Amino acid sequence: MTANRKTLRADLKAELGPAFSDLLVSDDDFYKYEPSSYGGHSPVIFLASAGAEHPEVTKKINSEFFVEVHLLTLYKDKDGVYTEEQAADLLDDMEQRLSERVETKRVVANKWQKLSFEARSFAEPTPVGGELYLHEVVTLRASLY
Repeated sequence: MTANRKTLRADLKAELGPAFSDLLVSDDDFYKYEPSSYGGHSPVIFLASAGAEHPEVTKKINSEFFVEVHLLTLYKDKDGVYTEEQAADLLDDMEQRLSERVETKRVVANKWQKLSFEARSFAEPTPVGGELYLHEVVTLRASLY
Protein backbone atom coordinates (compact mmCIF):
# COMPACT_ATOMS: atom_id res chain seq x y z
CA MET A 1 0.00 0.00 0.00
CA THR A 2 1.35 3.43 -0.89
CA ALA A 3 1.71 6.23 1.61
CA ASN A 4 -0.66 9.19 1.59
CA ARG A 5 0.23 12.89 1.68
CA LYS A 6 -2.97 13.62 3.64
CA THR A 7 -1.66 11.45 6.48
CA LEU A 8 1.78 13.04 6.20
CA ARG A 9 0.33 16.56 6.53
CA ALA A 10 -1.53 15.52 9.69
CA ASP A 11 1.64 13.92 11.08
CA LEU A 12 3.71 17.02 10.26
CA LYS A 13 1.22 19.25 12.03
CA ALA A 14 1.35 17.00 15.10
CA GLU A 15 5.16 16.88 15.16
CA LEU A 16 5.97 20.47 14.15
CA GLY A 17 3.09 22.30 15.81
CA PRO A 18 4.38 22.25 19.40
CA ALA A 19 7.40 24.34 18.37
CA PHE A 20 5.07 27.27 17.68
CA SER A 21 2.69 27.05 20.64
CA ASP A 22 4.03 30.21 22.29
CA LEU A 23 4.09 32.20 19.02
CA LEU A 24 0.60 31.42 17.74
CA VAL A 25 -2.48 32.95 19.32
CA SER A 26 -4.13 29.52 19.13
CA ASP A 27 -3.15 26.02 18.02
CA ASP A 28 -5.95 26.46 15.47
CA ASP A 29 -3.69 28.96 13.65
CA PHE A 30 -1.55 26.01 12.43
CA TYR A 31 -3.48 24.41 9.58
CA LYS A 32 -2.75 21.11 7.83
CA TYR A 33 -4.29 22.64 4.67
CA GLU A 34 -4.48 26.07 3.06
CA PRO A 35 -7.45 27.94 4.54
CA SER A 36 -9.46 30.32 2.37
CA SER A 37 -9.11 33.02 5.04
CA TYR A 38 -6.91 33.62 8.06
CA GLY A 39 -9.60 35.69 9.77
CA GLY A 40 -7.11 38.50 10.36
CA HIS A 41 -5.09 36.22 12.64
CA SER A 42 -1.34 36.55 12.89
CA PRO A 43 0.90 34.65 12.84
CA VAL A 44 -0.49 31.75 10.80
CA ILE A 45 1.09 28.53 9.52
CA PHE A 46 -0.32 26.15 6.96
CA LEU A 47 0.85 23.06 5.09
CA ALA A 48 0.30 22.40 1.38
CA SER A 49 1.07 19.31 -0.68
CA ALA A 50 3.77 20.11 -3.24
CA GLY A 51 4.33 16.95 -5.26
CA ALA A 52 5.45 13.35 -4.97
CA GLU A 53 7.89 10.84 -6.39
CA HIS A 54 7.40 7.10 -6.26
CA PRO A 55 10.65 5.48 -7.38
CA GLU A 56 10.51 1.76 -8.10
CA VAL A 57 12.08 -0.46 -5.49
CA THR A 58 11.85 -4.19 -4.96
CA LYS A 59 9.49 -5.64 -2.35
CA LYS A 60 8.53 -2.30 -0.77
CA ILE A 61 6.88 0.97 -1.64
CA ASN A 62 9.09 4.04 -1.63
CA SER A 63 7.46 7.49 -1.57
CA GLU A 64 9.09 10.89 -1.56
CA PHE A 65 6.58 13.58 -0.62
CA PHE A 66 7.11 17.32 -0.83
CA VAL A 67 5.17 19.61 1.49
CA GLU A 68 5.31 23.38 1.66
CA VAL A 69 5.23 25.01 5.07
CA HIS A 70 3.79 28.52 4.77
CA LEU A 71 4.75 30.95 7.53
CA LEU A 72 2.74 34.18 7.62
CA THR A 73 2.54 37.22 9.84
CA LEU A 74 0.72 40.49 9.35
CA TYR A 75 3.15 43.09 8.05
CA LYS A 76 1.70 45.75 10.30
CA ASP A 77 -1.41 45.52 12.40
CA LYS A 78 -4.18 48.09 12.13
CA ASP A 79 -4.00 49.02 15.80
CA GLY A 80 -0.29 49.83 15.70
CA VAL A 81 0.49 47.19 18.34
CA TYR A 82 3.52 46.03 16.40
CA THR A 83 5.68 47.47 13.63
CA GLU A 84 7.05 46.22 10.35
CA GLU A 85 10.36 45.47 12.09
CA GLN A 86 8.62 43.35 14.71
CA ALA A 87 6.76 41.50 11.93
CA ALA A 88 10.07 40.76 10.16
CA ASP A 89 11.57 39.58 13.45
CA LEU A 90 8.58 37.30 14.07
CA LEU A 91 8.87 35.74 10.61
CA ASP A 92 12.58 35.11 11.25
CA ASP A 93 11.76 33.53 14.62
CA MET A 94 9.16 31.28 12.96
CA GLU A 95 11.65 30.12 10.34
CA GLN A 96 14.23 29.40 13.05
CA ARG A 97 11.70 27.37 15.08
CA LEU A 98 10.80 25.37 12.00
CA SER A 99 14.47 24.68 11.23
CA GLU A 100 15.17 23.56 14.79
CA ARG A 101 12.10 21.32 14.87
CA VAL A 102 12.89 19.67 11.54
CA GLU A 103 16.42 19.01 12.81
CA THR A 104 15.06 17.19 15.87
CA LYS A 105 12.41 15.31 13.85
CA ARG A 106 14.58 14.00 10.98
CA VAL A 107 13.29 10.49 11.68
CA VAL A 108 9.96 9.69 13.34
CA ALA A 109 9.16 5.99 13.66
CA ASN A 110 6.05 4.87 11.79
CA LYS A 111 5.69 8.31 10.18
CA TRP A 112 8.75 9.00 8.02
CA GLN A 113 12.28 7.70 7.64
CA LYS A 114 13.81 11.02 6.65
CA LEU A 115 12.64 14.63 6.82
CA SER A 116 14.76 17.32 5.17
CA PHE A 117 14.66 20.72 3.53
CA GLU A 118 14.22 20.51 -0.23
CA ALA A 119 15.54 23.91 -1.32
CA ARG A 120 16.02 27.45 -0.09
CA SER A 121 12.94 29.14 1.26
CA PHE A 122 11.28 32.05 -0.45
CA ALA A 123 9.86 35.08 1.37
CA GLU A 124 7.83 38.02 0.09
CA PRO A 125 4.98 40.28 1.15
CA THR A 126 1.63 38.79 0.10
CA PRO A 127 -1.80 40.47 0.12
CA VAL A 128 -4.48 38.28 1.71
CA GLY A 129 -8.06 39.47 2.20
CA GLY A 130 -7.10 43.14 2.09
CA GLU A 131 -4.23 42.67 4.58
CA LEU A 132 -0.51 42.55 3.79
CA TYR A 133 1.28 39.53 5.24
CA LEU A 134 4.96 38.68 5.30
CA HIS A 135 4.96 35.19 3.80
CA GLU A 136 7.75 32.63 3.71
CA VAL A 137 7.46 29.25 2.00
CA VAL A 138 9.72 26.41 3.15
CA THR A 139 9.64 23.13 1.19
CA LEU A 140 10.21 19.89 3.05
CA ARG A 141 10.92 16.43 1.64
CA ALA A 142 9.65 13.41 3.56
CA SER A 143 10.87 9.93 2.67
CA LEU A 144 8.53 7.08 3.51
CA TYR A 145 9.32 3.40 2.95
